[in-house]
Amino acid sequence: MKITVSRIPGKAIVVNALPLDTIESVLKKAKMTTDFNRDSILVGDKRLNPGDLDSVCGNITNIVITRNILGEAPTPKIAAAKKYLLKMGCIEKGGKGDHSKFTCANGKIFVLNAHKRDSKHLDLGSAKSMAKHLNLSLADLYAEIN
Repeated sequence: MKITVSRIPGKAIVVNALPLDTIESVLKKAKMTTDFNRDSILVGDKRLNPGDLDSVCGNITNIVITRNILGEAPTPKIAAAKKYLLKMGCIEKGGKGDHSKFTCANGKIFVLNAHKRDSKHLDLGSAKSMAKHLNLSLADLYAEIN
């Protein structure tokens, strides 16, 4: 099975793995090192702890490694998220200030907000809302956008 290991910011590598491989062995195959004092590892909606690296991959398709930012999960850049939504067939219906309102083909409406730490990234609530409306986990959303 193929697992995409993405480093944000950075690159994404696709690794061939067996279902019984551990997360740590997949990271070694991808030649990606991690430091839990500096990095966060996301699998699905879960943020891993150092003890979780011995877990078996099972049906994991995406692993995201990112720098810790204010103790929160990282979020995609707004421009990349907008481009992705337009590609998925959603329509931008205005908004106010740094808020952008989107309507999807299934009729769901949601708003993208900028994070208070900087104006380039989505806030965590917007990222979760976007992932939920697209039926993706946060890790899968990051992998899709980046």
